[in-house]
Amino acid sequence: MSNRHLTDADQFFIQRSEIDYLKGKLEAVVDPDLLDAMYASLAPGASMGSFGAGGGSRQQHSKPPYAMHVEALIDRLRNDMSTVIRDMCETRKLEYTGGASEREMAEWLIRYRYGLAMMEQAPELFDVLVKVIDKCLRSVNQLEPEYRVTPNRVKAANRQVVTGPQVEKLARQLGDDGQGLTERRVKYLRNKGLLTGTQDGDSDTWFYYLGDVIAAHKRAKASRARPNWDNLSEIVAKHC
Repeated sequence: MSNRHLTDADQFFIQRSEIDYLKGKLEAVVDPDLLDAMYASLAPGASMGSFGAGGGSRQQHSKPPYAMHVEALIDRLRNDMSTVIRDMCETRKLEYTGGASEREMAEWLIRYRYGLAMMEQAPELFDVLVKVIDKCLRSVNQLEPEYRVTPNRVKAANRQVVTGPQVEKLARQLGDDGQGLTERRVKYLRNKGLLTGTQDGDSDTWFYYLGDVIAAHKRAKASRARPNWDNLSEIVAKHC
């Protein structure tokens, strides 16, 4: 049984951000760069190289004549995608209309990604696809470093205890949530009663949960963006 829960709004077992993330991974399979590079590494002589300066003689590497692990990864990619498709067709009563190639399977999965997200086993299927695609990308040095924010990581970060100066240093890593979040802003939020914290009696240093700081910062910005209807009614009355 999945530990995820359906949301009332979208009835998905994975987050919308995860659906988009999976789409990006599948698009890497559709893009010719990945599979072309993987198949190219299987060609005879792909593991050959030159040694020494001045155009030394070519010598055989001390490894198999082709990347056997890449061949195994291609098989695993094909098998994992076909397994996910079969599970989707059985569970969601879908009909697979694509071809037998890896690219065509990836295109079909992109098209029906929301159907996958509505399956109870979606978290497991998500992990299977992302892991195998990442291994494929890594095998041909196409995996860029990424810092993926998962719901569990967000919860852990929100429980992190920080000081005002630490919040300012972390702000640049928080994306939109961290815009305008400085040590001075934290003090302002506390003084306005929008943020609670704990003060150390010896050092007078204030400590906060990072999640509380972000939430207070958001509330203050939202409140400032909302029109003051009381003042608006007074302005209208004066001009009527």
